[in-house]
Amino acid sequence: MQTDLLSSAPTTESLSELCSILLDDLAGYAIFTLDADGIIQSWHTGVEEVLGYTKEQFVGRPFAILFTPEDRAASAPETELRTAARDGHALDRRWHLRADGTRVFVDGTLTALPDKARAGSNIGYLKLMRDGTDRALAIAQLEKSEQNYRFLAESIPEIVWTAAPDGAVDYYNQHWYQFTGLTREQSEGWAWQKALHPDDVDNCITQWKRSIETGDPLDVECRFRQADGDYCYHIRRAVAQKGEHGEVLKWFGTCTDIDRQKQAERALGHAAKLESIGVLAGGVAHDFNNLLTGILGNASFALELLADSHPARSALDSAVLACRSAADLTQQLLAYAGKGKFIVKPVDVSVVIQAISSLIESSISKKVQLHLNLAKDLPMIEADPTQMQQVVMNLILNGAEAIGDNLGTVTVTTRTQEVDQAYLANTFLPGEVNPGIYVAIDVQDSGCGMDEATMSKMFDPFFTTKFTGRGLGLAAVQGIVRGHRGTIRVYSVPGKGSTFRLLFPAAGEAAPVESEASQPDETLRGTGTVLVVDDQPLVRTVAQRALRLFGYATIAAEDGIQAIQRFREHADKVDLVLLDLMMPVMDGVETLQHLREISPDVPVILSSGFSESEATRKFAGKSLAGFLQKPYSARQLGDAVCRALGNAGSVARG
Repeated sequence: MQTDLLSSAPTTESLSELCSILLDDLAGYAIFTLDADGIIQSWHTGVEEVLGYTKEQFVGRPFAILFTPEDRAASAPETELRTAARDGHALDRRWHLRADGTRVFVDGTLTALPDKARAGSNIGYLKLMRDGTDRALAIAQLEKSEQNYRFLAESIPEIVWTAAPDGAVDYYNQHWYQFTGLTREQSEGWAWQKALHPDDVDNCITQWKRSIETGDPLDVECRFRQADGDYCYHIRRAVAQKGEHGEVLKWFGTCTDIDRQKQAERALGHAAKLESIGVLAGGVAHDFNNLLTGILGNASFALELLADSHPARSALDSAVLACRSAADLTQQLLAYAGKGKFIVKPVDVSVVIQAISSLIESSISKKVQLHLNLAKDLPMIEADPTQMQQVVMNLILNGAEAIGDNLGTVTVTTRTQEVDQAYLANTFLPGEVNPGIYVAIDVQDSGCGMDEATMSKMFDPFFTTKFTGRGLGLAAVQGIVRGHRGTIRVYSVPGKGSTFRLLFPAAGEAAPVESEASQPDETLRGTGTVLVVDDQPLVRTVAQRALRLFGYATIAAEDGIQAIQRFREHADKVDLVLLDLMMPVMDGVETLQHLREISPDVPVILSSGFSESEATRKFAGKSLAGFLQKPYSARQLGDAVCRALGNAGSVARG
């Protein structure tokens, strides 16, 4: 019957009959016919089910009534008719209006019915429409979720990616492309591994393949190359979306930048290692200074006893000179330990550097140009000017050596800089300094630069890229900076040079420079009794000999407990205490506290192999009559005691 209906020119009645026949096979569809002008010609129950129209409301009206106002304004009904007339059919997937004005999303087609009597003409059209609202809403919700996911993935400040079950990456957010400088074609699939550091490729790929095989989460540390060529540490993570039977449907992953964290960990580990070595260096230097005190004290004591014409004086002078050189060596060890001998006062680093510029220029190759960009009116820092000069000169000489026989420049710049905790985390002494205003000294060279391996060791004692025997250079620099409560940041690129930035805390106000103390009388002789407290027998012996030479009586104690006992026994006679800082059982700090309880006014000279600033820091609030740096000569000891008791000595008690 369908063949009969379509084999001849169809009439309105035949179209209605055709529509009725199709209903049994197309349940759930609204099926109706239109004439050539788009006027509705037939109706069936599917129209009421899908569109809500009765036959009386429907037949005879233009099918444009089904379109939304915006689609009618856009001539959608006419366009659909023209498309069907030209192509034989037109798809209709859009929102339409129901009889009650509500909207329904339909999946529909409009098929042209040719006029057999007139070639190229249509007698009308057959319209099929099915309610697709639920599906449309689900798709819309899915699209919205997809949009939300994309928005989230593109907004968060880290790399987001997805991959197919076989591990081929099919999506990266824009952060990946901005970070790596790669294109989409260079990143998707397995091409992303080209951005890995060569040393990390095998481990990262092995871990990723293991996750793909097992479905277990991925968590691997690796380095990715930035657009500028540098590598940064990341944690590459991924979790699998799984189906009902445990099969992997999709991988969702991130790459989190941990480079700053790794730098901080390396810096803290490096600082801890250097601190341990610093403690060792400080201990060795302290013990060495005690030995030198005995040697220097005895030699200088002998010189005091010999006439100027005595033939042994030249030998003793040589011994004293050797002791001084050895003492300078211990100062390098103490500088590395951050406990060097500093004469601290307010310092303008620009003035200090300018003062040695001519000396520096004469010390470096003529092929190396020295440029000074020294800021004026810098805040003062509390520092030892000599140590500052040594540090800057050391770094300039290092920079000149890095340039070698090539033409190059070394530039020294001074300025102020405000630093926060994040900045300090990337310095070489991150745990020892606080945020605030700092005076910065930059020493920049155009030399060979350093790779990561060299930078990780450059402050290690005895590590050097020069000939053997030039160790402790940068280690001493770091120690001096540490001793001045500063820190160091280093920038270096192989082939492009290095910049060492020294940061010292700016002083709130410039402290007044203390005037030179008046010199003692030519004679260092005096009277009184001195309690000598030191755990080293050699030091006690030389101190007692020197003091007796200058007219003082002495009492000796080998530790803090014995010192307190001796002081109690002779409190009426002791005029001054020469007290060692570092002693077993009871150190100088605790010993002084007990001595003050017995006699609050007794003068105390502190003696130590550490610097005055480092040693006296432990005695804050406890006035001292003086400080004597080990190793000391007999005359230095006499001078210190003379100053503490007065130039004319003192009258013994009792």
